[in-house]
Amino acid sequence: MKKTYLFIALLIILCAIGVYYFIVPFIAHRGIINEARDYRTEALISFDDKYILQTLKFEEETGTYASFTVESRDTGEKLFTCPDKYRTTDLKSISWEDGSLTVVIKSSDVGTIHYFYVDGLWVKG
Repeated sequence: MKKTYLFIALLIILCAIGVYYFIVPFIAHRGIINEARDYRTEALISFDDKYILQTLKFEEETGTYASFTVESRDTGEKLFTCPDKYRTTDLKSISWEDGSLTVVIKSSDVGTIHYFYVDGLWVKG
């Protein structure tokens, strides 16, 4: 009888360990994926009030991605459309660099990327 209770206790402990090591990470991963899908776009005004940095969201079969455009604040004309897309699961931010017209992408998979304002264009550097 004691061996049966010991076996049942061991089985319960093994099930608990299985839940902890296999199901909990799966739930956490689903949360990360859902958060990436919920990426919210935003419009940020440049320090000189001349430009709008508009973030964009793309949902594709392989995941959710973000990019950006820069528009004239006065006319609404698109001046630059970023050709690159960044996975929102790894994306930390898309923003203006303080006091400049440089756009900064911070991502845990590709690092920090700058799009420098050079002669009226944004150039990846």
